[in-house]
Amino acid sequence: MRGKYAVIGSLYLTQGLPFGLAMIAMPAILRQAGHPVESLGIFALVMLPWAFKLLWGPLVDNHGLARFGHRRSWIVPLQVATAAGFAALAHLPPESTPIVGFAAALVLINLLCATQDIATDGYAVEQLAREQHAFGNSLQIGGFCLGMLLGGSGVLIVVEHLGWAAAMAGLGIVTGLLTLPVLLRSEGVATPPPGGERAEPKRASLRALLRRPGIWVLLAVAGLFKAGSAGGEALLHPYLVDAGYGLDVVGMISGTALIGLGTVFAFLGGAVTTRLGAERTLVTFVALSALGMGALAILAAIGQTDLPQFLPALLLENISINIAYVAAFVLFMRWSSKEQAGTDFTAFQCVEAIGNIVAIGVATHLAGQLGYGAAFAFTALAGLAVALFLRTVLTESAARRLDVIPEASATGE
Repeated sequence: MRGKYAVIGSLYLTQGLPFGLAMIAMPAILRQAGHPVESLGIFALVMLPWAFKLLWGPLVDNHGLARFGHRRSWIVPLQVATAAGFAALAHLPPESTPIVGFAAALVLINLLCATQDIATDGYAVEQLAREQHAFGNSLQIGGFCLGMLLGGSGVLIVVEHLGWAAAMAGLGIVTGLLTLPVLLRSEGVATPPPGGERAEPKRASLRALLRRPGIWVLLAVAGLFKAGSAGGEALLHPYLVDAGYGLDVVGMISGTALIGLGTVFAFLGGAVTTRLGAERTLVTFVALSALGMGALAILAAIGQTDLPQFLPALLLENISINIAYVAAFVLFMRWSSKEQAGTDFTAFQCVEAIGNIVAIGVATHLAGQLGYGAAFAFTALAGLAVALFLRTVLTESAARRLDVIPEASATGE
């Protein structure tokens, strides 16, 4: 049991490293170097592999080395390649490397991690029983947040004191260490049905997913639940830099005050989701996240950047969206077929990433044209609208009509 959870947590932590580097560290570093805030939206491109990995999801589901482990035969080489990617970045100094070069390198590394995620998602769906979904997804969200903390805030602090090369070498070493749990644990083989041979597995396909009843509503839930928060969070670090804070202070704020506490609450989100039910938890905490973003909009509009006034709003937004994330991923896991676990779970995550890319592009454009206050306000209103939509489509009666809760009530685990 513990070995299974160690594999899941370590692999999702790895995925957060390049994502945090791209979305937290690089915008702050490059903004300090004088790049206009509008240009920082290019780092939203790192979401493209996460948005389109469903295109090769069936490949990962359908092919693998059974002797080594279907999922492990994908995960281990991808982990090694990711570590090598960080080592290569150590030779690209920020002072002389074009912003497009960094964006391209980080898209490639995120491509490796996004493909690893397909195999890891399949492993999690196959290995976890229904009653383990909430804790398993707490590990997923918490591990990813911790990876973002190390790859984003941790890199900012290390760059400030030890330099870029040391920070990238550190990420490569961490990635290597996080590969050990999956190397040390056998993947295991599914038990055949009593009195019969193991059934020939069906080949995974996107067509099978898209033919399911109510799938377009479920995909809309996936694409919208995080969009408002993603747009606002993309503005946070450039806003703090423009307010006069140094990279180390920005790193400490986003790390200790936001991602660190967000990680803790992501783990607690499993307990909240179990108690309230995934649907009710998702609606409630998406709405609370939007309220936090609304408070940020008011503070930005009046030019208030003092941390004692700013931090409570940041904490409300970040803690709420991390709990909402756990609830959303429990639903994604529940809605994924065991017959093509990696493909289905990946599809929900891809649609989420597409929604986030659009939201970040809109928010950064609004910030450049109308200012941070207007952009934060837009993301807050978008979040409240999404919460109302979720409340409508995730009621128990609606969920039963969509045939997505065959085993238990929509309001409980």
